[in-house]
Amino acid sequence: MESQWNGYEESTLLGCGVYPLRRTSLDTPNGPSRPMSEVIDPIEGEGEPQDIVDEALYFLKTHLVRRAFPIRGAGDRVILYLTWYLHECIKSLVGLNRNEAQKAMLNRAVEGVVAPVDEGFVFSRFFSPGDDSEQDRWKSYATQLRVEAGSRLVEKIFLFPEEDGTGNKFWMAFAKRPFLLGG
Repeated sequence: MESQWNGYEESTLLGCGVYPLRRTSLDTPNGPSRPMSEVIDPIEGEGEPQDIVDEALYFLKTHLVRRAFPIRGAGDRVILYLTWYLHECIKSLVGLNRNEAQKAMLNRAVEGVVAPVDEGFVFSRFFSPGDDSEQDRWKSYATQLRVEAGSRLVEKIFLFPEEDGTGNKFWMAFAKRPFLLGG
């Protein structure tokens, strides 16, 4: 499934497209990605158009059940990274209520961001190495993506919570499912 954002990147970092983001979280830091409102004027009555984080969330369940993830462009690399990150987030939300989940997502988003050349980056072969400056800008962009993705994921998972206040069981079931690498 090819990203609709392929070919529309404002720039690239380590082969990864940089796209404008809707700013739904007050915690989203400034970085390489501009706010969507600076790029596209919202259509009256419709709000801001969807961004790449919305696309990743929309296709998340579909991507989590796939055995392969073809990379056809810079947008696909962002979707791959976000799908992996969102899957890790779901695994960490098991048993948490909404407030705990929001705190956990913000902490996870800003801590431990690694560049594709760093040890521990799971999809390093899909990204170009770049120089130190580009790696730092990529980490900044990844932090923007992670804050927005985590915040929006909490909204989806807790839209219809379980009676005990934990996340929706139909979302939380994906915590048990391996993503591509089996983990």
